[in-house]
Amino acid sequence: MSNNAQLTLRQLFCHLSDGMRKSRFRAVLFGGFALPVYGVERLTLDIDVMLQDGDFPAFEAAMTPYSYACVYRSPQYAKFRTSPMRLPDVDTVFTDPTPFAAIWQDVTWQPVMGVPFPVASLRIMLATKLHALRYNAANRTRKNDLPDIVALLQANNIAPRDAWFRELCEAYGTVALWENICQQTP
Repeated sequence: MSNNAQLTLRQLFCHLSDGMRKSRFRAVLFGGFALPVYGVERLTLDIDVMLQDGDFPAFEAAMTPYSYACVYRSPQYAKFRTSPMRLPDVDTVFTDPTPFAAIWQDVTWQPVMGVPFPVASLRIMLATKLHALRYNAANRTRKNDLPDIVALLQANNIAPRDAWFRELCEAYGTVALWENICQQTP
């Protein structure tokens, strides 16, 4: 595919799914783009995936022919963007091999843009949002993460006072965050 080709989201997910089927890399969809799998719809401006740092070169190689380039890279995170910007940014979060193996074990392959794609479990979806709030609350509380947690709980009939959810909040968020979620969830 040439750099000038118009890429659709469906083509992007097909290409990434193909890369995973050929065992070049493993990536797990999470964040706003994965919310519909769990009954929550909202606008999102990027695609979030988790992968192991060792899979980054193969993932980057898979993105490059489709006019995506890595525009930022840190030890924990990388951002891909198309030029000119036609499609959402793709944000990658690097996960160490041991936790990634557990995350990968619990993925479900769900249709994303009509393409089977590995999606993080509901527990991991909640944990990532709690983690984001714990370490970046000033920028994320009103934005999407807190409303997403409340919406995920409601859409999946989860009582925030359930012991497992409180334990998740204590592990990845804070007790104060759990109390706030309890207040916002009927």
